[in-house]
Amino acid sequence: MSYKYNFGSTIIEKDEKMKLNTSLGFTGYVGFSIPIHAQLALFVEGKSSLGTYYLQRLEVTKYVVDGKDQLAALTIRDKVTVYEENKNYRETPVNDPNKPRTGGPPYPVVASNVSITAGIMISL
Repeated sequence: MSYKYNFGSTIIEKDEKMKLNTSLGFTGYVGFSIPIHAQLALFVEGKSSLGTYYLQRLEVTKYVVDGKDQLAALTIRDKVTVYEENKNYRETPVNDPNKPRTGGPPYPVVASNVSITAGIMISL
């Protein structure tokens, strides 16, 4: 994911890489065709899919401030957040910049899609 922030005269560009777990979801199709001729038909098809993923790790891969690359200046703690399945999680101590930040339980990222396709079918 890419972000661009404007804070007055300061511009920050940031890219993040997400690691998601495997997920189950569903996909469904429905469609129909209307014959126009023996070898020609119009068709319409609809598709829907839904899946929920859980974020496991978030890592900053680009951090540019006013056109200057500042990624090397960030600590591991500033760059990496790890989400854990622990209900009683404790934040990594602030004084340890060499360990990833813990972000508590993974939160869901919903991915859905709906599309409609139409066209002409030719039978040979």
